[in-house]
Amino acid sequence: MHPRFRVTAVLGAAMLAFGGGCQRSKVAQTLETTIDTKSETSDLEFWHQLPGRSAVTNSEGLHGVLLLSEGGDPTASWDERLALVKERGWVAEDFSQAGDETINRGTLAKALCHALKIEGGVMMRLTRTMPRYALKELTHLRVMAASTENQIVNGLDYIGILSKAQDYAMMQETKQAKAAAPPPVEEAAPASEPVPAEGAPVGQPS
Repeated sequence: MHPRFRVTAVLGAAMLAFGGGCQRSKVAQTLETTIDTKSETSDLEFWHQLPGRSAVTNSEGLHGVLLLSEGGDPTASWDERLALVKERGWVAEDFSQAGDETINRGTLAKALCHALKIEGGVMMRLTRTMPRYALKELTHLRVMAASTENQIVNGLDYIGILSKAQDYAMMQETKQAKAAAPPPVEEAAPASEPVPAEGAPVGQPS
C-alpha cells in the first residue's frame, strides 16, 4: 500500500475509534515515536492514542508529519528528529524547544507547508515560511482553522489537521498526474467526398 494511502487509513481509523489554553507546557507522558513505522500495527498504536490527548508534543507532532510525508520516520530520538527537520527547513535553525514541550500551531503549520511543498504568497516566500504566514496559508487552504500561531494543538485537532493535509496532498498529486498525462490522440476524420465544381453534373451518367 502506498504510504500516503496507509496514513489516510490509520488517521481515519483513529478518529472513528475516538468517537466521540494557550499556555505552553511539557507533557509528562509522551507517546512512543521510535516504533517500527513500516508496520501498520505500529502506526495504529501511535495514531490511536492521539485523539484523547489534551496536547501533542513537538516530538510527536513532527513524527506524525514525517509519517504523513514519507510514510516513515528515519529518526530514533528527539535530537535526531530535530536535526533532520532543521536540515530540511521545517523549523528555524534557532528552534530550541524540548521534544516533550507542547507543539504550537505555528510550528506545525511551518512543518506541514514544507512537507507538502506549499509555497504560499509573497510574504511566506520572503520569510522562508515564517510560522505566522504558514498558518495563514493553511487557514486559506482550509487545512487548519483560524487561530494564533502560539496556540497549542490537542490530539483530536492534530488528527483532523493531518487528515486535511493528507487530502490536500492527494488532490495535488492527482492534479500533477493529469497535467503530466499525454493529450488524447484525436481520431482522423473520415475522408469526405470531393465537392463538384459549380455547374458540373453530379454523379456518373447512366
